[in-house]
Parts: sequence; C-alpha cells; structure tokens
Amino acid sequence: MGSALKAAAVAAITLSSNQLSVFQIDSSNALRHKSLSGSSWSSGWDNLGGRFSSPPAVTSWGSNNMHCMGVGTDKGAWGKN
Repeated sequence: MGSALKAAAVAAITLSSNQLSVFQIDSSNALRHKSLSGSSWSSGWDNLGGRFSSPPAVTSWGSNNMHCMGVGTDKGAWGKN
C-alpha cells in the first residue's frame, strides 16, 4: 500500500457495499488514510497528522459517517471525523 507500516497498526471499515477506508499509523507515528471505491484505490495515503503511540480504532454510525481514534504520544485520546 505504499507507506512504511508499524506492525498491527492498521484499522479498516466499510461504509457501503463498495467503499472501504483503511487507516494506518506510519513509521513517523502519523495517522494516514487510504480508500477503496469499487475496484479503485485512492492515489497515495492522506496524511491526517498527529503522533500516535497506539494502533487506530475506527467506528461508523451511519452511511458516510465514521470516527477514527488513537492514543497520542502525549497519552491523550485523539480522533478524526
């Protein structure tokens, strides 16, 4: 998928039958996002920033609504809608 991953630092969620969102913590501890729509991956990883010390967790509360969270290196809970 094109970016250096930390082991077990990936979360994925599907929002519809043909859409997948993948979140990862990369080697610089930043949160990144990539999506699959139908059979096409988005180009590159979106850098969502931050500095995380835990793997991401992601949840959905309806069509096209999701929230991704993780523990920051400051020990705080950080999230992105």
